[in-house]
Amino acid sequence: MRAKIADYKSLIDNLKTEAVQAGDAYLECSAKELMGKLNEGNATLITCCSAMRQCMLSGDEMIVAPTGKKNVSTKMKIRYYLNDLETRESAYVPKKRGRKTGSTLKKTPGLKRNPKTGKMEAKFNKAYMTQSLQNWLDKKKLTYEELEDAYLVDTPEGKWLIEVDYEKRGKKQTFNSKMYSLIKRMDPDIAKYSILMESKISSKQEWKQLSDYMKSRLHISLIFVNHQGKVKEYR
Repeated sequence: MRAKIADYKSLIDNLKTEAVQAGDAYLECSAKELMGKLNEGNATLITCCSAMRQCMLSGDEMIVAPTGKKNVSTKMKIRYYLNDLETRESAYVPKKRGRKTGSTLKKTPGLKRNPKTGKMEAKFNKAYMTQSLQNWLDKKKLTYEELEDAYLVDTPEGKWLIEVDYEKRGKKQTFNSKMYSLIKRMDPDIAKYSILMESKISSKQEWKQLSDYMKSRLHISLIFVNHQGKVKEYR
């Protein structure tokens, strides 16, 4: 069974205790090292990095942070100082997104009017897809963390992982390969999974062919974006 956030937090606490007993001033941990103690491979990378952040207290340092928009990495390293462990406040603040009172939603990039049809159309690139999703999540007043080509959303039922599928150069993925990619990311700390993709009749038909029992059992759904930037979830 894969390790949960609580397992990683317990491991870090135990390592802190051992370091204190050894007379060390601080403890440095990398995601790769921690995963090696509980799990091998990248199956629980999101879980591990989240636990590492949650164990940070005021004054602790992120020695090696994930680069770019990646919020998870096996190279991620944190220095935990061992003084005043019982009195220092938690430094963990989940990334929260959403509209401030009185603000307006950001316009979705990439929308252009087709001169032949007069309709608004878009290229389904990364900017268009992510902004459409953010607008939709903001309307629902949900907080989220942006990962690499995915979003980790906080819901009353638990964490919701949404993979973002967008136009890329090269060979296009089939619907089945997209679903398989999502299934490979399944983690015991994630309550629900979805793929955000361009709204196509063919994709909707393939989704309908999947067993309702499987969709319910795996807690998966599809989220479609159309040319007008409208987003709709299919369960």
